[in-house]
Amino acid sequence: MAITSPMDAAEVVTVAPWSRWITGAMAFSRRRPLGAIGAVVVVLMIVVALSATFIAPYDPLTVDFGAMLAPPSAAHWLGTDAYGRDVLSRLIYGSRTALIVGFGAAFVGATDADGVYGSSLFEIDGGATYRFNPNLVFNLFGGVMFPDSGDMAWAMAFRTQFSF
Repeated sequence: MAITSPMDAAEVVTVAPWSRWITGAMAFSRRRPLGAIGAVVVVLMIVVALSATFIAPYDPLTVDFGAMLAPPSAAHWLGTDAYGRDVLSRLIYGSRTALIVGFGAAFVGATDADGVYGSSLFEIDGGATYRFNPNLVFNLFGGVMFPDSGDMAWAMAFRTQFSF
């Protein structure tokens, strides 16, 4: 059994947690460059969407009839639309809607609604063909069409009455 001397603090090499993230991101970028570019675009959109109130030069809903269909200028970098609204501001605020729709569609597509609503939009009928399942549509939008809890019974009755 060998006896070792205690180590100095200078001999101990520690790895910072950020360096592991950076090396992992660099390895991912080398293996999948298109995935890395897509990740940068999504992160950039998230940053723009979260800071839209600070970086947008104008309110996206403010109408300026004096600046209708103005070309790009120092005041309006991307110009204005037919109502005089700043196009850059509308683009910045529109990133919020684009992210909500994109992540919502990705969630529904990834889960295929199995386990969440009990059925998928297209069921396999006999293992060979797909058939439309309207029960999922009623399950998804029943609360939107009938927001009162008492009216939910009508939605469920309608769904069970017309089983396809």
